[in-house]
Amino acid sequence: MLLLASPAAAQDWPRWRGPDGTGVTSSSPLPVELGAEAQQLLWKVEVPGEGISSPIVQGERIFLTTAYPGELGAQMRTLKLVGVSALLGFAALFALFGLRRRAAPTFLAGSFGWRRWLVVVDALIAVLASLGFAALALVATFQPDLLWADGVKGDIWVASAMLSLAGGFAGFAWSRASSPLRVLGALLLLAAAAYLFLQVPNNKYNAPFSRVVRLAMVAPGVAGAGWFLLLFAVLRRTASSSARRPKAIGGLGLAAAAALLFLSYNFWLPSAGLVRAALCFDLKTGEKRWETPLFVAPEERKYGVNSYATPTPCTDGELLFANFGGGVACLDLQGELRWLRRDEEYTGASRYGASTSPVLYEDTVLLMQDGESSLRPSYGMALEKRTGAPRWRVQPSDAMDAYLTPLILRRGERDELVTMTTGHVLGYDPRSGERLWTFPLDIFQMVPSLCSLGDLLLISGGTHVRRMTAGVRLVGTGKETKGEVVWETKRGAAQVCSPVLVNGGFFTLSDTGILTCFEPETGKSLKSERLEGPHWASLVAGDGKLYAVNEQGQIDVFRAGPTLERLGGGELGQECYATPAIAHGRILIRGKRHLFCFGAKP
Repeated sequence: MLLLASPAAAQDWPRWRGPDGTGVTSSSPLPVELGAEAQQLLWKVEVPGEGISSPIVQGERIFLTTAYPGELGAQMRTLKLVGVSALLGFAALFALFGLRRRAAPTFLAGSFGWRRWLVVVDALIAVLASLGFAALALVATFQPDLLWADGVKGDIWVASAMLSLAGGFAGFAWSRASSPLRVLGALLLLAAAAYLFLQVPNNKYNAPFSRVVRLAMVAPGVAGAGWFLLLFAVLRRTASSSARRPKAIGGLGLAAAAALLFLSYNFWLPSAGLVRAALCFDLKTGEKRWETPLFVAPEERKYGVNSYATPTPCTDGELLFANFGGGVACLDLQGELRWLRRDEEYTGASRYGASTSPVLYEDTVLLMQDGESSLRPSYGMALEKRTGAPRWRVQPSDAMDAYLTPLILRRGERDELVTMTTGHVLGYDPRSGERLWTFPLDIFQMVPSLCSLGDLLLISGGTHVRRMTAGVRLVGTGKETKGEVVWETKRGAAQVCSPVLVNGGFFTLSDTGILTCFEPETGKSLKSERLEGPHWASLVAGDGKLYAVNEQGQIDVFRAGPTLERLGGGELGQECYATPAIAHGRILIRGKRHLFCFGAKP
């Protein structure tokens, strides 16, 4: 069984995990002194937006994908928040000074009296506001994915804000407006607002909220505190009976202000969306050659450290293909958009976010996307490279919850697209999408890519208790293919990091940082090394060296052999979740904010 290499030059890195999708390159010599201050740092350049897709290289060009808020949309969103807060503040002041001294309407006088009606209304406001905001707080605490992207801990401040306001309504709307308890309520609301303003977590882009947005979020608490203090100051000498009306207006005003601001921010304000874009840099200098916005779409739900530009693009040397989950785009290498296919339903169907990179085969670009937790059907499709027209599309009913990029393997006289889903290894005909064979394997939510050695498929991945490292022998070809587990172990099983097969060793890296070298034919563990910190970036290898980068940007370089001899490394000085690329004797690493290029100094 042979891997089909890309038609691009062997020194290029034209797709996810290199020329043949295995993370190994023939490029040499490669540097070992890697870090923000390393002598072998050739250049670093700031990358606009955010993303954890890997760079790819074709000739003297580097291609990346990214996502960032649209400039106009972000400004309009902030202006709306400020405007809503200001409008509600003026409404509260108008209610206080315009209505507090008005006489009771004559139609409310009588046996029951307008004061009693106001007591009832005040009670209803207190109960409904308390129950409503408490319910929202519970939802935000225990089901945050209903309001926020999965992994974003917005429930910290949503629950606190709603509960503090509910406490204010329930605890103080029953007391007289002139009661000193109003002062205590004001102090509590101010304390809650100050805490929320200082402790609010990062937004969906893993960046701090602006000061204006944080002020808008705590505005209801500050307005409530101001209302209590004003009522106490103005009405402390007024009889309790005459304080009923402004007290009821205050309760209604606070409830309406908090509800309107919360609903406007979370539900009513249309999402400005994120721009999905492709970038091109010069390999020698790092200079940005072009940047092409592709489309704007709302933020889909995703895993906390995932991004909105995670799948790695690919190129055939003439065209560039990029997948974002919500759309697949084709550009020429000068940055001109050739075609775009949108998936409008993706935003509501995502749970952890897109991760599967496109794969080229003959005159098509292939995508295999599993549905997540039955949110939508899984699908595989082939699009014509030149036009984007669908060549074939399949919707397997037994595939779900897998996030790996498939391999194209030459098996016997035919090519096969080999991938995994939860509980199965699958083989497809890349020309027609026909399912050729299925082999059961107890792995759940597969993320890492596969490796192969002859007819031996090497696998490491899974989540929770259903993860393993295994060697599966494929016997026969086409629909006659059968599978046999040659060896398996829980040891060294990856969760996110893809393994590599190089120099006779099968190297895996667990999410906790355990680097293990296995004998591929037997599964015998030859050597293990504990690395510092969790890892998201996959292993890559070349020139007899093995490279690993952890989430904090620490790089470890080993000799790619059973001894795991440490050769060097360094610190990027920023977080890193993207897998490195190796091309033309250089190593490219995408950090949180910058793209780094390492190589021998000329």
